[in-house]
Amino acid sequence: MTYWEGDGKHHSDYLKLKELIPWRGSVDLPCLEALRVAINTYHDLHAHGGKNKPQDCARLFDPVDSKAKPAQGFSAMRQRRMRANSDIIMDRIILSARYEQERRFNDNLSQ
Repeated sequence: MTYWEGDGKHHSDYLKLKELIPWRGSVDLPCLEALRVAINTYHDLHAHGGKNKPQDCARLFDPVDSKAKPAQGFSAMRQRRMRANSDIIMDRIILSARYEQERRFNDNLSQ
């Protein structure tokens, strides 16, 4: 199960949250902004091997070696490691963004 294949663990939440993210620009909510960055970075990792956003890919999806910068792109082994980590990390970011939205909704109801 991967988000890349359209069946990630929290895919329905992912789709709902993605609708809240503007096509361009950032988001004022920290967890939703983290999801926006993660979505773009995840796409780059899976579609292009992380070549367009190497620093973001390393920082988000490679906890073993997050500071190392690839000179000519990531090695195949490192790409596999980051892809293996990416869905677990996306799960956490999605849940954080969902919780942030639930808190905002509940705060608005109590006012």
